[in-house]
Amino acid sequence: MQPLPLLVCACLAGAVAAQSVTLPLNPRATYLRANNDSTLPPLVVDLAAANVQPGTWLRIGTTGGFRYINGGADDHQSLCAVFSAGATLLATNVQQRVPGAIAAGPAFASAGTYYGNLPMDVPQDFFCSRKSWATAVTVEVPAGATHLFLGVHDSLYLDNVDPNGDHAVVLSIVPTPALV
Repeated sequence: MQPLPLLVCACLAGAVAAQSVTLPLNPRATYLRANNDSTLPPLVVDLAAANVQPGTWLRIGTTGGFRYINGGADDHQSLCAVFSAGATLLATNVQQRVPGAIAAGPAFASAGTYYGNLPMDVPQDFFCSRKSWATAVTVEVPAGATHLFLGVHDSLYLDNVDPNGDHAVVLSIVPTPALV
């Protein structure tokens, strides 16, 4: 896995003061397993470089949208995330591509890959936004987390496009919720 560009780390470090940052996300980016598909690496946030520590509360969501099928509506949102104890990302044919995954957020189960129906569920990940569901989730950075992997949730990526380039992740540092 390539290290996160310094510009992204610098933007996130600035987010501590600004409390929010928006980062472009290609709709073919994922940390989920793929099978004979055309995926791209996920967005990986180095939490220490962004001055985000375990115990910090983040609001993670999306803005803009993308198309699942070329020619369809450019309004889909399907962001999932997983915290990790490291920056390692394994090959696309491995089900648990993030070996240091740490559970946080509302869990969900992923179905199989489009080609071959191979399992792609990551028990530690969580949805951040989905069309007709929510555009963001608020979650506490878990103990031991050093990185945050962000990507699109889909079973087939090769047909995902963002013709107007507006699909992005929005990360915001928020105060600890009152009822925690």
